[in-house]
Amino acid sequence: MSFYGLEIAKSAIFISQKAVNLAGHNIANASTAGYTRQRVTAVALDAADFSGRYAPLQKGGVGAGAHIKAVDQLRNAYIDRALRQEYSDMGRFSTRTDELEYIEAIFNEVRGRGISGTLSEFFDSIQEFSKDPVSKEIRTNVQQNALKLTESFNHYYKQLSEHQAVMNESLKMASLHVTGILSTIAAYNKSIYSYELGGEKANDMRDKRNLLLDELSEYLDIEYYEDSSAKLTVSAGGDLLVSHTDFFALTAIEDQQGVVTGTPDFYRLCIDDGTGSPIELKYTSGRLYAYKELRDGNSPTDIGIPHLLTSLNKLARGLAETFNSVHEDGYTIPHGAVASQTGVRMFEVPLDAFGQPDYSALNAGNFRLSPDVINDVYKFAGSSNFIDNSTNSPELGNNLNALRLAALTNAENMLEGAGFEGFLKGAVLELAIESSRSQSIFTGQQAVVGNLETRRESISGVSVDEEMVVMMRYQHMFAAASRVINAIDEALEKLINGTGLVGR
Repeated sequence: MSFYGLEIAKSAIFISQKAVNLAGHNIANASTAGYTRQRVTAVALDAADFSGRYAPLQKGGVGAGAHIKAVDQLRNAYIDRALRQEYSDMGRFSTRTDELEYIEAIFNEVRGRGISGTLSEFFDSIQEFSKDPVSKEIRTNVQQNALKLTESFNHYYKQLSEHQAVMNESLKMASLHVTGILSTIAAYNKSIYSYELGGEKANDMRDKRNLLLDELSEYLDIEYYEDSSAKLTVSAGGDLLVSHTDFFALTAIEDQQGVVTGTPDFYRLCIDDGTGSPIELKYTSGRLYAYKELRDGNSPTDIGIPHLLTSLNKLARGLAETFNSVHEDGYTIPHGAVASQTGVRMFEVPLDAFGQPDYSALNAGNFRLSPDVINDVYKFAGSSNFIDNSTNSPELGNNLNALRLAALTNAENMLEGAGFEGFLKGAVLELAIESSRSQSIFTGQQAVVGNLETRRESISGVSVDEEMVVMMRYQHMFAAASRVINAIDEALEKLINGTGLVGR
């Protein structure tokens, strides 16, 4: 057993060499995104077993040194899981906040430059019309402000509808990106499993896979589990997305219900499990859900573009129906060969299959002035009685119907218990409050995620100073092991070459 000590010292040298190399690897990746610092885990070797008749009688056997059990990552699975849950909510509210701010910019309500400004100008012109219903200049002002109002409604309807289509396409494109992530995770699963069959840990590949899980969790809320044989599964809402080396693509299927309801054929996200019967994806958070709720949300508790369009449509329909009902009762001013008329609409109304006006088909997109008042400003009906200018004493009529129109501008209980301007301000305020709420939640999520990321970094992040200390420690260990070898070598040299020379 003369060489027993050499084996012990050799094990110390091997461990120190491995540890120094690993410290260098950590330092090299100190700025690598997603990298987890690694440490050598060594275990002591038991003392040699001298069983049999020649076993030494003395006690106090010395262990056989140490060997490397594994190269482990310093990572906290609990923090990883908590972070991925928070990433989903942060992805949702980050996207929602950005899109709501964009929608606020569409309305452009700062200093009354948006639709509220055009509505106010239209109401002001109606008030002036009630004071002097004969003036062609004032009538022209009413016509132009009414045109500006309808064009504003048309513009906002078009902008919101187009942005709704953008949300729909964003949902589809994001699902394709998610499918790419799932495919890459499955590929890493295969590589990690194959590599670790040899007993080594595929730490660097695991880092890359962990980064993908982080990114995936920003898009939807996921569950994942790795079994004792290192096979990873990923699911959403209980349905598999990745099963070890297999993955199931997300597919965007057009909702054919739109053909029946008259709404756009928006996409439904499904999991293609290869059976020919796609499973609808269940998700309640992440960027995917933000696109979906903005595209589909149509209630005060689920505010999306449809809810804003509904408010805009109600206002346009209410203005058209209310002003038309009063305007049709009045009489126009005759001029030239055109006699005074009644029953003239201020705003155009779509007709049903029987040629009757159908206000339910009117929305902010087809809200327009009637051709009568567009082509002739004298068709604005300000008088409450017929005006006859065929006599020697032509009549100018009165302003009673114009006054009725003007009264509508300040009337309450016109739409859901409010006046027209009040209803519009309520809708705009609702958008502003929801945008502010989303921003507050997003800010809170940033704080939570930031705290968790700091905790993860304190465990898994590389400190160059700390790695230098580790390197120095193992350098000293290497030097000490070398001194042990030198001491044993000197003893053996003396034993072999110096023993038995006395008396020769």
